[in-house]
Amino acid sequence: MQRIYVTTKEKLAYAGAAGGQVLSSSFLGLYVTYFFVSVFDIDARLVSTVLFIIGVWDSVNDLMMGALIDKTRTRFGKLKPYLVATPLPMMLAVILLFSGPMLLGSESSKSIKKVLFMLIVYFVVEWFMTMTDVPLWSFSSVISPNPAERSTIITMGRFATYIIGNVPVVAVPLFIDLCLAGKLGVPLKTVFFIMAVVFACVGMGLYFYGGLTVKERIADPEDHSPKIKESLRYLFSNKYLLLLVCYQFIGAFANFSGIFTTYYYIDVLGSMSISLLIGTPGTIISFLSYTYVPALQKKFSNKQLIIIGMLVYSVTETILFFVGLGRADNMKLMVPALMIQGMIASTVIGIRSIIPTQMACDTIDYMEHKTGVRREGMTFSSLNFVNKVGANIARSIGLMFLSAIGYVTSNTDAHAVQSAFTKNGIWTMYTIVPYTISLLAIIPLLFYKLNAKKMKQINDELVEMRKERARIGEEQEADANV
Repeated sequence: MQRIYVTTKEKLAYAGAAGGQVLSSSFLGLYVTYFFVSVFDIDARLVSTVLFIIGVWDSVNDLMMGALIDKTRTRFGKLKPYLVATPLPMMLAVILLFSGPMLLGSESSKSIKKVLFMLIVYFVVEWFMTMTDVPLWSFSSVISPNPAERSTIITMGRFATYIIGNVPVVAVPLFIDLCLAGKLGVPLKTVFFIMAVVFACVGMGLYFYGGLTVKERIADPEDHSPKIKESLRYLFSNKYLLLLVCYQFIGAFANFSGIFTTYYYIDVLGSMSISLLIGTPGTIISFLSYTYVPALQKKFSNKQLIIIGMLVYSVTETILFFVGLGRADNMKLMVPALMIQGMIASTVIGIRSIIPTQMACDTIDYMEHKTGVRREGMTFSSLNFVNKVGANIARSIGLMFLSAIGYVTSNTDAHAVQSAFTKNGIWTMYTIVPYTISLLAIIPLLFYKLNAKKMKQINDELVEMRKERARIGEEQEADANV
């Protein structure tokens, strides 16, 4: 029986940190485009351009962050210092971003002041987002040398991100509809600001507590800080990591759907809060989907499960597209159709959330076994890098498409009426386009060979290799003290 290293308190603290981090990132990822265009009233083409520029920077800073992590050497480890130092500036940056409409609300939709504010503040937000995200998930590979325990912790962390990350999914649509109906007595810009304050403070509070509590338990085999060239060489020499990188990049184009979710519910279906009713059965199933992943892993390889998950999403979205084609604004038809699709797709949420992180940790152990080198920072930052590049391209194309189909906004009414042509374009980009493209991500996975049998052999041998390194280190220390 393998040794248990991590206490229940520490596991819960790590899960809380993961949930706290995603509370802010989920809010931003789901609603920042709608916020900039329809609440802050910035021209969609300008928003597209700025988000593309920031996306390029955000992608590059992931690799910078990964290299910085791998160079870090402190008595607390190379990851823990970032978990403690970054929550406060991240919280302040998010709050400042959503104060924009109150500071510059009277400016026109093409105001240079608005554009510069968006560019500079969102630039800072994305930098701190990276500084909280990369160290957090890199930590999952060093929190325990026991692979089974590590898998449990990853599952708890991903489950927490799903639970807490869904808070904005539930709360924001409800408050948007109440505000647009005049029930709250405050403008939409105030609603977004209050939600930003709550999500940022609670989320970063959980993150900070987790950072104080968790411990690193796998020491870096190298006693020197690697150069950036060494970290990049590691990336290109890790063939299984490169396959995961390709998978992440192509799969990121599914972000088209997330971009158009808000626009579909508000501008086509006519109710943002109806998404709560539609999503409730799927949410319940999603919770359950985390519980049976270990059982599925006994029957299928991680690679097979990921492919099954992608096929489930793509097939159900394609069927949904044809059901709603020309009728996407029919509430009586679309509510049950969306609900059924969501329920089926939710059965694989646990697979799509947990397994890629486990596979990333496997590639780290694989390289330690092969070369004696671990690069947690570069591994997770490279996956973030390609995911953000793909998402950034998808978001920019999506916003350009939004403008091309004639989407209109107003600085006095965030719920402007859209044409039938615009509504059909939103429906297409919300359903069939993103998941059809993302199916190509299956191709690199076909060459991924790190299965359960192979990883058991690697981890068994790593135990002996680490013991030998520790013995040599103790002997060298003893010799130095003579």
